[in-house]
Amino acid sequence: MQMIIIFDATDQIPVEGLKKAIRFLRDNDLSALSPDSIQAIDGDAIFAQVQEYDTNTENDLLFETHNVYYDLHYIVSGVEYICCASRKKLILKTPYDCNNDSAFYENPVHCRRLLLKAGDAIFIAPTEAHKPRCAWDNPQRVRKIVVKVKAHEQAAHD
Repeated sequence: MQMIIIFDATDQIPVEGLKKAIRFLRDNDLSALSPDSIQAIDGDAIFAQVQEYDTNTENDLLFETHNVYYDLHYIVSGVEYICCASRKKLILKTPYDCNNDSAFYENPVHCRRLLLKAGDAIFIAPTEAHKPRCAWDNPQRVRKIVVKVKAHEQAAHD
């Protein structure tokens, strides 16, 4: 597994939670998990969402942030790229929804784009906005596991 970690210097990375998330990815047959299912790992502190979808054009998607959970995105099959930017520099489009732990933002002029293919992972802190599901070349089917890891403290949100 190749992993990229995106965080701000003020973040307190939940190391033990990240270790449990990686063990889950390593020790399970991820292709056998039911699509759109939630896999319990450690109660509401750590759980996995099994996703299958077709990637889309970048302009048709929005940046998102979370306040309670870090995201560990792991690509089981397919290819996508994910855009990342500091949430502090974005314009809010949809206010924070505590039921989904998410807020959505307009697209900034500049962002980082990272290519993810099968076996790649990215760990994203709540301070960072991200836009997953972007088509690399042409839209294609992606199977991804997103492990949610609760932050030590709830991140400050704008």
